[in-house]
Amino acid sequence: MTTYYELEKRTPYKPMDGLAGLSRLMAKEGMVLLKNNGVLPLIHQKVSVFGRIQFDYYQSGTGSGGLVNVRKKYSILEALQMNPRLALNEALIKTYQAWVNEHPFNSGNGMWASEPWSQIEMVLDEKTYIDAAKFSEIALVFLGRTAGEDKDNQKEKGSYLLTDEEEQLLKNVSTHFKETVVVLNVGNLIDMSFIEKYQISACLLAYHGGLQGALAISDLLSGYDSPSGKLTDTIAKTIEDYPSNQTFGAIENKYTEDIYVGYRYFNTFKKEAILYPFGYGLTYTKFKLQTSTVSLNKQLITIEGLISNVGKYASKQVIQVYIKAPQGALGKPDKELIGYYKTNVIKPAFDEHFSITIDLTEISSYDEEGKSGYPSSYVLEAGDYHVYVGFDSMDLMPCYKYHLDQTYLVKKVSEALRPVVRFERIKPKLDQNGYVISYEDVPIRKTSLKKRIVDMRPQALTNAHVSNLNEVFNNRSLLNGFIASLSDDDLICLTRGEGMSSPKVTPGTACAFAGVTDELKQKGFPILCGADGPSGIRMDSGYEATSIPIGTLLASSFNESLVSDLYYGIALEMQNYNIELLLAPGMNIHRHPLNGRNFEYFSEDPYLTGHMAKAVIHGLDKGGVTGSLKHFACNNQEHLRFDSNAIVSERALREIYLKGFELAIKHSNVKAIMTAYNPINGIWAASNYDLNTTILRHDFKFKGIVITDWWAKMNDDQDRASKDNTAMMVRAQNDIYMVITDAKNNSGNDNTKDMLHKGQITRGELERIASNITNFVLDSYTYQKQQGKLNKHHENLLEQPQIDDLLIDGKPLFGFQKDVMVYHLEQNVSVNQLRVITNHDYKIEANLDTILILVGQQVIYQLTSKPLVKQSMTLEFKKDKPIKALAVNKEPWGKTELALEKTHLKSQAIKTSKNGLTNCLKNEYVYYAIDVLETSKYIVEFKLQSDEPSLSQMPFSLLIENTIKQTITSNGTDGKELTVSAQIIIEKGLTFLGLRFNRSGLEINEISLIRHY
Repeated sequence: MTTYYELEKRTPYKPMDGLAGLSRLMAKEGMVLLKNNGVLPLIHQKVSVFGRIQFDYYQSGTGSGGLVNVRKKYSILEALQMNPRLALNEALIKTYQAWVNEHPFNSGNGMWASEPWSQIEMVLDEKTYIDAAKFSEIALVFLGRTAGEDKDNQKEKGSYLLTDEEEQLLKNVSTHFKETVVVLNVGNLIDMSFIEKYQISACLLAYHGGLQGALAISDLLSGYDSPSGKLTDTIAKTIEDYPSNQTFGAIENKYTEDIYVGYRYFNTFKKEAILYPFGYGLTYTKFKLQTSTVSLNKQLITIEGLISNVGKYASKQVIQVYIKAPQGALGKPDKELIGYYKTNVIKPAFDEHFSITIDLTEISSYDEEGKSGYPSSYVLEAGDYHVYVGFDSMDLMPCYKYHLDQTYLVKKVSEALRPVVRFERIKPKLDQNGYVISYEDVPIRKTSLKKRIVDMRPQALTNAHVSNLNEVFNNRSLLNGFIASLSDDDLICLTRGEGMSSPKVTPGTACAFAGVTDELKQKGFPILCGADGPSGIRMDSGYEATSIPIGTLLASSFNESLVSDLYYGIALEMQNYNIELLLAPGMNIHRHPLNGRNFEYFSEDPYLTGHMAKAVIHGLDKGGVTGSLKHFACNNQEHLRFDSNAIVSERALREIYLKGFELAIKHSNVKAIMTAYNPINGIWAASNYDLNTTILRHDFKFKGIVITDWWAKMNDDQDRASKDNTAMMVRAQNDIYMVITDAKNNSGNDNTKDMLHKGQITRGELERIASNITNFVLDSYTYQKQQGKLNKHHENLLEQPQIDDLLIDGKPLFGFQKDVMVYHLEQNVSVNQLRVITNHDYKIEANLDTILILVGQQVIYQLTSKPLVKQSMTLEFKKDKPIKALAVNKEPWGKTELALEKTHLKSQAIKTSKNGLTNCLKNEYVYYAIDVLETSKYIVEFKLQSDEPSLSQMPFSLLIENTIKQTITSNGTDGKELTVSAQIIIEKGLTFLGLRFNRSGLEINEISLIRHY
């Protein structure tokens, strides 16, 4: 069993070297060029930079899908200043800098979901515009937005709409400058009408690009790379044009648009409302596309051809394949994406052969009632299937027609997850002008869910002859004998995850699961660690990781290979932090542009979503760890997210909202799925039997574990939901409840044991869950490592051309690694002092403080002496002078209460008194000098309270000097006092015990040290 002393001796936690550079490459591939009149790229140009977001780059959205602590995040201004191809208006920069100093970044009040959507913009006078226009003919304008968990966007100024100040900025800039280039540092779509309103010359949708996203923006603007990203959503002219707009945000949310989501709606019914179509995105060059051969092998169609660069710049391009299926009896969208191909970088006058194989069954229709002749079945209806290729969903050419003589049965399943509420849904109707919207009744539930559950209940296992998991590791056939040997309490504790910031795993992570009790450890279960999330590893302890581009940007790249490489790097970083499970990728469909968590998710299209998720899982799996697909399913709004009932047809669920999950499971080694908070057709996802068993386990053949989202609710069927009704979770085969503080003592007061004794659930159902969890554990990186079965070979993160070494004045650059791209030097280095060792073609560009080395087509090494903005704080603790320290009781279970007013060191904001600590704002700290008489494990006990509600998360870290020993995440207490504790090793002698608050809102009433014995 791992001891606390052994935990203290772990390998030092650190981010993965080289992952930041790979993140930069990824960011460049997914940014989308919406408009360009020829002003871009900016090569050796003077530019004036507007917009305060140049100082305050958004690396990701907010909430658990963001908040990655990074070593260095570059601002857009820093990136532009380090770019040798750009000459910046320094006078304008100084004007902005002075204003930003007086108007610092507003991160909210430090509470959960309190950060505003946007930052206040500077108002410039007329003379500033006139003077700037004398410096340059070109203006760069940067606009930023954020949103996230618990905070949807709104059709308000500063969120979806521009503020008055932003409107005035664009009006003035476009009036005074010959060329206006707008860059959007946003997580979600915003109102794009400004592009035509102000006759913008060029617009780059840059999304949130992670810690080096600003460098990627600079690379693209100045032509070191060409944009090649494509929209994963349709951009409509107005928010009202989206078919889900009428019900978005409702508590009873009827999905009347059915399968006609995004381009499936617009391209079928409302082409005139499209501003920029799905799949759209410009490059700096022009391409010519030719198909040569099309071959058919059963349901597989292979398209081969040639793509040629007929323009002036090297670039990648995305070839997209769509199918127009017959309307049949069921109705279909005008076209559906069914394949794509991302080219390599193609130089001008060069070409590349491509081959794309599509599977017709992946656009099969689900027939609920048998209109095609096959009820509860996936079918391809009889008729003509037209195949198109092109560069977006509206820019297509026909390449093949396939005729199906009769309707083809793809797969027969059982009715599942239908609504119980009657409503209507859209169905196409043909008139003289094409397809128009008509409506039909949605089929409602006919089967008895209760009978299905009872009929499918597993029997309890017998023959309990295996006592330890290690025996099963060597012989999987012994699994049932091992599961049968577990006590009822063991089985129940396996269903409980602990967190947030469990002391049993890496500080500040989301959860600990599997071996959460001593009894389970003795049976051989290890403790496994899970961490957020979709934009990199989030740790509330303050530990640093690599912030990567958001999910929408990843999908916009259409580059599965690069996404897989990126997540292989994340996997290696997870190994560094002893993390088994990444709570990613996010896979919910972009049903509406205002969903605050759209940035975590990929697209409005399920095919693209599923294949991007496949790429993520491939990368993690290659590194030995895994991720959990989330949120299963219909987590399509944050407002009322625990209770908003998604009332949706079985067809729309199977073809749109569950399809991405199905494709990812089909094409990759998915081992974990996280259910959503919300109910679907009256049954909360965490306890939804048809969702988690009928469809996921039976239809999709999923073999892994299912976990709840944190503090989820559960119910039976159409009744009230609660967080303690875990018996319904067990019955549904949702394996683990996330999270509580103490699994052994049932700190969440769940009802599983009580319902087992009452016969409402069975031991067989608990054993079924235990089997799922045990299989996951046996295949886990953590357990395999314990058994000495891991291959420790790591491949290079970057497969593209690289430098082998860099010499300065004949000496190797200190700390050089071939997959680390940016180096900060203490003094300027000239090009003449530099020697590059590589077998690849390269060229060098430089300005006063930065040298860029371009290797091959995309890799950029950057050496800069530009001063860094300090982004982390290290405090100095001196012990060479007398310090009045509190002596800590060394007796076994001896208790020492700290005098909270007698601090050694604290930040200014925190207020102290005998009654406690108040005004504990985000990033504030306090320290106490203590004299420890005996090296030992100590329990640090806190009495605290908060006026925030119970779903708010308020982590704080416990430190010895500058070292984080533990992170404790308290939820809001509604004003009631709560006792929490942590256990840490404290060495003998004078030291300094500190607290750092990672969110605002807590008050500390008492702190005590208890020597553990």
